[in-house]
Amino acid sequence: MIGRTKVVVKAKSKMLPSQTEMAAILNGDHMGHIMDLSKKLKAFKSQHMIKRMHISQKRKSLASALKDFKDLYSVDEYFLTTRVGDHYRDDSVEVFYTTTGG
Repeated sequence: MIGRTKVVVKAKSKMLPSQTEMAAILNGDHMGHIMDLSKKLKAFKSQHMIKRMHISQKRKSLASALKDFKDLYSVDEYFLTTRVGDHYRDDSVEVFYTTTGG
């Protein structure tokens, strides 16, 4: 049994709302804004310079995995979302990103 989970958002982009705002929307606190956020995410993900990759967070925290990923790939803007709970955590996370060199 997975139990109760919550959505965790990590993002840095001028096109998207703040991480806190997106997490509140995705966790159901502001359901009226879900369509607007969905359109912004679709626009962000469909940019020609956006790359996509799965990063591993096996045996490490999401913050540590994200830091290593950003350092290794010279990440400029990024967006990822995952679910966490008392008895549940994904081993890998899909991230959409751009690099500083384009």
